[in-house]
Amino acid sequence: MSKILRYLACLFMLIFAGNALAAGYSCPSYKKYTSCASGYYMATSSSSTVYNGTPRAGNACRPCSDYGSYYTCAGGTSAPVKQTVTITYNLNGGSGTKPANKTCNKGASCSLQSGATTTFYRAGYVFKGWSTSSTATSGSTSMTFTANDTVYAVWSACSAGTYKPGSGTQASASCSACTGRTKYSAAGASSCKTVSSGYYTTGCNSSGNNCTGQSQCTGATYCSSGVQNSCPAQTSGWTRNSGTGWTSYTQCNQTRAATSASTYCSAGTLKQNATSATAWGATTVSSALSAKAGAYVNGTTCTQCQAGYACPGGTSGRSACSGSLQYQNAVGQTSCKTVSDGFYKSSNSAQAQCPSGYRDGAGAANQNSCVGSFTKTGSQTTPSMQTGCAARTLGTCTPGTCTYTKQYSGTIVSDCTPTNCTKPQTCTSADDNYYLSGGSAAKCGSSYPYSDGGNISSSYCYKYGTKTGSQVNGSVPTNCASVTSWNSCTPGTCQYKDYNGATDGTCTPSNCTKTPKAVTAKENFYVNGTSCSACPSGYPKSDGGNISDAYCYVTKTKTGNQVNGSVPANCASVTSWNSCTPGTCSYRDYQSATDTTCTPSNCTKTPAAVTADAGYYDNGTSCSACPSAYPNSADGNEGGISKCYMSVSGGKYVATANATSVSTCEAGTYKAAHTVYYGSTSSCSACTGRTKYSADGASACSTVGSGYYTTGCNTSGNNCTGQSQCTGATYCSSGVQNNCPSGYTANTTAGKTAASSCQISCSGGTYVATANAACTSVGTGYYRAAHTVNYGSTSTRTQCPANYRSGAAASSESGCKTSCAGGTYVATAEAACTAVGDGYYRAAHSVSYGSTSTRNTCPSGYPNSDAGAAAITSCYSNSKSRAWTGEQISCATPTGCSDSTCNTCTLPACSYVAYSNSTGSADGTIKSGCSTNSEDCQQTVKSVTAKAGRYVSGITCPACAVGTFQGTDDSTATSCSVCAANTYAASTGMSACTACPSGYSTSGTAASNHDAKSDCSITCAAGTRVVTADAACTTPTGSWYTASHSVTAGSTTPTTTVKACLTNYSTPNTTARTDHDASTDCKISCAAGTRITAANATSCTTPAGNWYVGAHSVAQGSISSYSNCLTNYTISGTAAANHDTASDCKISCGGGSYIATANNTTCSDVGAGYWAAASTVSQGSAGVRNACDDGLTTIGSGAGADEVGDCGRVLNVNGEKIYLRSERKTTPSLNVSINGTTFYGNMGASGIGALKLNSGGTTYSVYDDSME
Repeated sequence: MSKILRYLACLFMLIFAGNALAAGYSCPSYKKYTSCASGYYMATSSSSTVYNGTPRAGNACRPCSDYGSYYTCAGGTSAPVKQTVTITYNLNGGSGTKPANKTCNKGASCSLQSGATTTFYRAGYVFKGWSTSSTATSGSTSMTFTANDTVYAVWSACSAGTYKPGSGTQASASCSACTGRTKYSAAGASSCKTVSSGYYTTGCNSSGNNCTGQSQCTGATYCSSGVQNSCPAQTSGWTRNSGTGWTSYTQCNQTRAATSASTYCSAGTLKQNATSATAWGATTVSSALSAKAGAYVNGTTCTQCQAGYACPGGTSGRSACSGSLQYQNAVGQTSCKTVSDGFYKSSNSAQAQCPSGYRDGAGAANQNSCVGSFTKTGSQTTPSMQTGCAARTLGTCTPGTCTYTKQYSGTIVSDCTPTNCTKPQTCTSADDNYYLSGGSAAKCGSSYPYSDGGNISSSYCYKYGTKTGSQVNGSVPTNCASVTSWNSCTPGTCQYKDYNGATDGTCTPSNCTKTPKAVTAKENFYVNGTSCSACPSGYPKSDGGNISDAYCYVTKTKTGNQVNGSVPANCASVTSWNSCTPGTCSYRDYQSATDTTCTPSNCTKTPAAVTADAGYYDNGTSCSACPSAYPNSADGNEGGISKCYMSVSGGKYVATANATSVSTCEAGTYKAAHTVYYGSTSSCSACTGRTKYSADGASACSTVGSGYYTTGCNTSGNNCTGQSQCTGATYCSSGVQNNCPSGYTANTTAGKTAASSCQISCSGGTYVATANAACTSVGTGYYRAAHTVNYGSTSTRTQCPANYRSGAAASSESGCKTSCAGGTYVATAEAACTAVGDGYYRAAHSVSYGSTSTRNTCPSGYPNSDAGAAAITSCYSNSKSRAWTGEQISCATPTGCSDSTCNTCTLPACSYVAYSNSTGSADGTIKSGCSTNSEDCQQTVKSVTAKAGRYVSGITCPACAVGTFQGTDDSTATSCSVCAANTYAASTGMSACTACPSGYSTSGTAASNHDAKSDCSITCAAGTRVVTADAACTTPTGSWYTASHSVTAGSTTPTTTVKACLTNYSTPNTTARTDHDASTDCKISCAAGTRITAANATSCTTPAGNWYVGAHSVAQGSISSYSNCLTNYTISGTAAANHDTASDCKISCGGGSYIATANNTTCSDVGAGYWAAASTVSQGSAGVRNACDDGLTTIGSGAGADEVGDCGRVLNVNGEKIYLRSERKTTPSLNVSINGTTFYGNMGASGIGALKLNSGGTTYSVYDDSME
């Protein structure tokens, strides 16, 4: 009631306030609550339930229930408080971390953990929500609670064929399917199991996924990749075997008894292993086969014994009738036959009659062993080559004959010896030192004892002549006008051939250079030996010439020369001249000698004998032209008109002496090209025998070709003029044409060479039973294809196999046939017709012996049929899917790609079964199933093509990296190509690479070798460098060197690479690379007598020592090469001039010794009769010893031979020699006069010497210098 009153009061107040305001009244004040009792809360007004804890006029205290359910109100100005409950989580078999307790408003909807988390999980189960019951099968993630409670996770096990891992997956995530036939699972699986080997998966859906278990393959099946497969269908006549846990079709097998496979087998088992899921492989032997008598085991079957073999049966195999007299011409035999008399074994399967004339005696092992009687003709023996003959032609003679017997092979049985004859011979080419004379070889005469052999006359015998080279004048000495005579020198010599009547050979000897022997002086000079000196002041003038200083103008007479005249026209030379009388003149006498000052006149000599030019002959002292028919002669010939000759070409000859034309050799004769001299003749030779022929004008006989015969021959079979090829039914042998035997005319090939090449043609169904006979029918039950048989041979016929028949004249084994009714076929050669079996069909047909027929497999899409089916329309499909036929929405092309293709999308297909149409290519009548299936779907990107500079990566098109490029728009390239050699790409997305500067190249094939310009480099050879960036390597001038080095594009050769020479060293200032390619190109020049003593020294010095060197240069890093003085030679002084030549090296010899030969390293005694003072000799020079005057001698060494006074005579005193001197040395001295000349012995009081003299009361000893 109070609430209603308060409501009406408020309403009144509002109406009043509205009116009052409208009328200009002011509002009255209202009651304000400042605190509410327990169970109430403070609201904005009595009409509002909204809490407002701030006291205000018009507010109200409202019951707690007005605020909402499950709230409590403390009163005052406190806000209503919601009542809560605590919810505890229980994972109920799950793992991981359970959620924290949840506080919810009491009685309100409470949201629980959704399960979209990986913090808790249960392997093999999917989270379905929460429940207050631990056994609940369904749950929720939103519940209402009025009290504290516990919630339990509700889990749903993954169905069989699916799985769910534990850790790492969301609790509420779905189970995943076990995909493929190799995986399966039971319910609640945390992972899929892999099917065991030899097992297949079960419970799979139509797509082969969600498999729930596995079973082992048994029977004639095998398991592969979780699928059970049937072994190939059992073949009729075979038994298919079973197994357990087979894993491959290779374990499938079928067997059959060998006796059912071949009528010739008596025991054994055969086996076939599968080679694919639908086919059996080759037949093998499972247990050993045994053959019946007259047959043998042949691999996996037993075969009737063929002709040529004997077969005892069992396991022993077949034996070839290979004995020399064995054969067997029938099949199915257990032993071999023996060859009949007059026949020979032609093969293991046949005998043949011996050839006509060779049919004597018992059977022969082969045709070559047949024997006959024949006539033998002796040989035309060839005589020994005539002495001096190198080549010849042989004539013919007639040998004797006799009779002998021989085998067909040619082996002599009883021999005879006919008489031989010797062929006449004509020498056609002489040996060395011989010539041809009347068909024989004659030895060259003693005057011209040599020849080179060949077809030559005695004119070509020769002797050796010697030519001597010229003595060539040297140069004229200074101040001389000329050299008037020269010292002779020895020129070279050479040998040439001096022919008896032919043109001599030539040779060129070497010349030598003469030195002046006598000279003429220029004006005001005179001849001084072989040089010229100025005239003395008393006679300062001369006219020059060959004068001494005494030659000063007095006149004398000189006589002119006899000068050879000219060679007459058409003559080669003048061999002798007639003498003539030259003129004279006067010259002047200067001082006390004479010199020529005039020139006398010469006279000209006339020819006395001449030689002729080529084409001419000598005619007295003139030369005449050879006759027009004999226009040739040797250059320099002599001997008259007989030296003129004509050159006769091959096939021609000169019939009469001095004829002016040549005759042509007749056909059947020949003549080689030759020479005929004026007054001589020549002739042609005959072509002999049926194998040689020639046409008119032949230079040689031709040999008849193989398969050809000669024509135009005379009755003796010689002088044949041509050849023709054997054609038609003829053959050619040794140049003779023969007709093929009667009936053997099938081979008309031209050029046959023997009767055995002649053939008879047998049509199909006929054969040659006897050699050289006609073709006859093979007869019923036999066959033979059309063929040809060579003369002398036979052919065979073949019998049809058992149960197969042929007509009277079958031409092939296929003419032997058997027939199969519709629905059957021949699976194995020679077997009966069997049913085609389930899944196959075949119409009625016939099969040739040795062949099989096939059964037609139902089309792969229609693999099922009823047994015995004869038509393809009886085949029907397994359950088939009808494809989805809805529309597909195209996909968009990704960024950076130039084009794209889309994946097709489909919806599930429905199933149906259909019969095959008549071609097996499509459905025929529908047996059962659905009809239509359509709906739109969105395509995804399947593939893309890239723009230039990009490549395909999956279904995106990234940019090419640096160092790579892709140059084609709309490209399918899956990578960018590394830049080619000598190019680079410095940016990404390049469609082409930039070429290196000319001459620069890259190395390596990785992109990193092509990603910058600096990857381009040029290799400069030693001695070259890059002066300007990107330029080629060059060699500028200057003093520098470099080794081989590389320079990158954009750079120049580093300064550290260009090396400078050491001080005073320099390279040549050239642009030649080899002058700058090593430090050794830096050289220092040393003057003579100086050298570099240490590598890289920068100056040349002259160290002390016994050495010498000339001017030279030294490469940087090297030292000078110099020469040491010889042993005992020394150099004093350190000036360069003391070390610049070998002559600076000196050796000192004491008196009485000298250097006997230049460069001797010790001094030699001068020897008795000589003396020499002490001396110093330069290296390279010899010393001098002085000879005493005649009759005088010296001791020969030391002090007794060191001066001229030591020359003297020898005084013998009691066996002691005392050498007396020619000059006094001591006072007093012993003076000895010999022939008016006084010689002196040294005297001294020292007591040396055996001779004692008293002078003035003092005793002296007489001694010589050697005794001191």
